[in-house]
Amino acid sequence: MNGRAKCEVERRIGRVRAGWAALVVGVAALSGVALATAAVFNGDMTSIPTSGTKADVGGGQAAVAGSWYIDRFPPALFDSYSYGGGTVLRHGLRIADGAANRNSSFSSSFYNTQGRKFDVGLTGAVQAVQIDLHLPANWGTEDRSAGLWATGFDVGGAVSAFPIIAFRHSGNSSLWGGSTVSAAFYGWDYNLGGYPVSVAATTFDTTHRLSFVLTVGVGTSYFVDGVLVGSIADTSTVSLGNIIINATNFGDEDYDVYWDNLVYGGSGAFDNGTDTDRDGLSNWRETYVYHTNPSLKDTDGDTIEDGIELATGTDPLVSNGTPTDADADGIPDSVDNDTTKKDADNDGILDAYEFAVNHAASVGGQPPLGSLDGSAGRPNTGDAKALAKVVAGVTPSPGFDTADVNRDGIVNNKDTILLQAFAKGLIPYLPYP
Repeated sequence: MNGRAKCEVERRIGRVRAGWAALVVGVAALSGVALATAAVFNGDMTSIPTSGTKADVGGGQAAVAGSWYIDRFPPALFDSYSYGGGTVLRHGLRIADGAANRNSSFSSSFYNTQGRKFDVGLTGAVQAVQIDLHLPANWGTEDRSAGLWATGFDVGGAVSAFPIIAFRHSGNSSLWGGSTVSAAFYGWDYNLGGYPVSVAATTFDTTHRLSFVLTVGVGTSYFVDGVLVGSIADTSTVSLGNIIINATNFGDEDYDVYWDNLVYGGSGAFDNGTDTDRDGLSNWRETYVYHTNPSLKDTDGDTIEDGIELATGTDPLVSNGTPTDADADGIPDSVDNDTTKKDADNDGILDAYEFAVNHAASVGGQPPLGSLDGSAGRPNTGDAKALAKVVAGVTPSPGFDTADVNRDGIVNNKDTILLQAFAKGLIPYLPYP
């Protein structure tokens, strides 16, 4: 394990040390990883059918490829439903399936968890799952529990992880281990087990986005509405094999859970390449993989930008003082081939840019510049022409960070040439201001 990964594991172990990690509620993959992606519940329930009925419970229903099959006990409803002006997945719990009304063979609390699972077989350096959960206003007062689960496997195919991000609430101490559970989102610590020691307030009568991200060799991170809320150190799990949608049947009241917009896969399923702070790391990677600030180039304030720190193996979240950078080129002297010049080979391109290109694969590759001519997508020859007009003084600069392509502090023809080369595919990445 390299220094950065080791540091990350140690930090995450420190963050999560008590059962269910209480989550503060607010409101990826390395280059070349291509994983399956799917927007499963976006109004098209027919794309994935269900399989298995109550008659299959206890018989160990085998996984049925391409279907939502039973996890523990089937919910009364698992269907497409019109709600809130759109189509969602309705996950219905009914008193008739509560512990008091089930067959005595299945009356234990284990079968109060009722849901379905779907095999996805994710692989790759980073694997992510997200889904939207609507919280009605009464979930803050009634007994409710619903969550996104998954099963993780190690290199030998053995179960190694059960990541869970869930909403939980119960005012009835007899339901969960003899204590009440305050309304909040929680992340399950599958290393230690247990229950939360503290909770956070939750906003109701709205929809929240739940997600978790497995970084192979490091661990699982939980998010609510894009905010990191807990992490689990895990160096064993290499694959999220299935996704599970579960809810708890308390046996005293019928209620429905509304899910939407399930997405799973690698960075290609989520990452649009936007890089707000221009540090060479996309906003998605900064938020969900590296946990750096997507609006700040140098998260830890040690003068070395986040992208460079990751490429050089230092931790962008921990400042150990200001690294020595004699030529102020943005590359620590410890990995700088020439500590006396910002442009060691005198080719008009700063060493920081050349370093970024040479080490792009280690941090996922630098995303391209944004548009200069107003067109969407990857910068093209139109952007190069627009920049040429800026250099000629025909049009005003769209901003220093965009126009100074080679980050030498001057907007001139060298920037135009670099942008043209990128548009023609002659160079793989553009520098990041």
